[in-house]
Amino acid sequence: MLKLIDSSPLVDDATLARFNAYFGNKLPPAMLAFYRSANGGYLRGEDEDTDPTGVGSLIAVGDGRTCIENLHRDYIQGFPHLAEYVPFAEDNFGNCYVLSLRDEDYGHIYLHLLEDDELMPIEDSFEELMEGIEQRQHKAHQSRAGASG
Repeated sequence: MLKLIDSSPLVDDATLARFNAYFGNKLPPAMLAFYRSANGGYLRGEDEDTDPTGVGSLIAVGDGRTCIENLHRDYIQGFPHLAEYVPFAEDNFGNCYVLSLRDEDYGHIYLHLLEDDELMPIEDSFEELMEGIEQRQHKAHQSRAGASG
C-alpha cells in the first residue's frame, strides 16, 4: 500500500461521484480506486529521497481550497488548452502532473512544466505511475530496514 504523509480525510461516495462528474465521468477506474482509499498527501518525509518520477505530493479531492477541482478551475484560467487534463499531483518545484482525458491519449500522465508551458510524458496510465511509486517506496523501506538491522 502506498505510504502518504499528511493525507486529507477520506471522501465519501457522493464526493467521489461529484469529482468524477466534474470531469465528465471520464476519470479512469484506477484513479477513482486510489481516491476511494486515500485522499492526497506527501509521498516522502523531509529526510527521504524524492521519487524518481519527481512526484512530491498527490492533491486531495473534495471541497478544500487546494482540492483538484478548484485547482483545475484556476489552472485552466492560465492554461485554457489544458482543460481536458486533470491536475492531480505536484513536484517540489510547483509543476503539476496531469492526466489526459483527451481521446487521443486518454489516461496518459504528463508533467506540465509551468515555466515553459510544456507537457513532458511520464507514464501511459495512472495505474502504472502509482504501481511504480508504490514499488519504489517498498524497495526503499526494505533497504532502510536492512541498513538499520
